[in-house]
Amino acid sequence: MKRLALALLLVLVACRSVPVKQAAVITTSAVEHALAVAQDAERALCFVTPAVEAGPICTNPAAVTVKWSNEQHVAFEQALSKAFGIQKVLAPALKNWHPGDPPPASLSALLKAAQDALNFAMAVSGQTATALFVSDVQKLVDEIKVLQGRVR
Repeated sequence: MKRLALALLLVLVACRSVPVKQAAVITTSAVEHALAVAQDAERALCFVTPAVEAGPICTNPAAVTVKWSNEQHVAFEQALSKAFGIQKVLAPALKNWHPGDPPPASLSALLKAAQDALNFAMAVSGQTATALFVSDVQKLVDEIKVLQGRVR
């Protein structure tokens, strides 16, 4: 995981030397990765065996311990699902985008969906067990803001 994060950091640093449009497309990949990491973190909090479990009911006793409710789980999953859907629309929109054009509308919608997910995650931010989860969702929001900065 640390190697992947380092690779993404190197890609983002390398973005400074590539054209704006290419940097935006590369950053989109980092956003997609951050979405997946945030989803995995929440699933690990909610499910005992996240690789095989799904649904609206958390089975991990740790979720109860940190007061992560089934309702929060569902709301978080809905926000991330929306963000994944917007990401699918954003990627091709960025390929057609040209520097100087207004940013694709889906970019601000993606930031809002990620911010909604972060707000749900922050509900349990006081718990040590969820610090990494909140951090992963914050990284998602930060990556989207980097992308937003590239397409201005």
